[in-house]
Amino acid sequence: MITVYFLFFRKRKKTTTMETDKIHHKIIPSKDGLQNFEPATENDIISALRKIKIQYGQDIAQIAEKMYRYETGHFKSFVFKKTNGAGVIVSPSTEKFFAHRDKLVVYVKPLIKDGKFLKNIIVPEGTPGAKKYTYVIFPTIYDGMKYLAMYIKKYGEEAPKRWSGGAYDIAKLNKLITAKYV
Repeated sequence: MITVYFLFFRKRKKTTTMETDKIHHKIIPSKDGLQNFEPATENDIISALRKIKIQYGQDIAQIAEKMYRYETGHFKSFVFKKTNGAGVIVSPSTEKFFAHRDKLVVYVKPLIKDGKFLKNIIVPEGTPGAKKYTYVIFPTIYDGMKYLAMYIKKYGEEAPKRWSGGAYDIAKLNKLITAKYV
């Protein structure tokens, strides 16, 4: 009873705009209803990468880990924690393919200070200059990694460049990121 009292009457910590911006999102259920979602732990990530290594080989597993690390800020980004994915965005051409998956909708706006781009931040819907992004939610980290591994297998060394819209290629990925788990 004391704990409940404390939770309701404790003094609230002041939050900055950037902290509150990170919580604005909406979950859209799949046509079959909401899926079971299991946020990934470090053990889940290691286990999923080991399965990918067995199924697709060492090279694909390493590229998958590096791409995940690059796209998710080493498995720490808000979108990763809500989707288990490496930024799989739903486009009109993939809407049918992902109809059976739940989606995460966020609005993103660049944070600019002194005329210099710092990073993208998640903002409330309707914020001027915000762009809508719809991400696929994978029930487990393994499902997300398997999708990425199939993508890498299909496109080979061009996969990172295609995935990122040209932001990075395999050489830049290898230079910037070290695979820790595989």
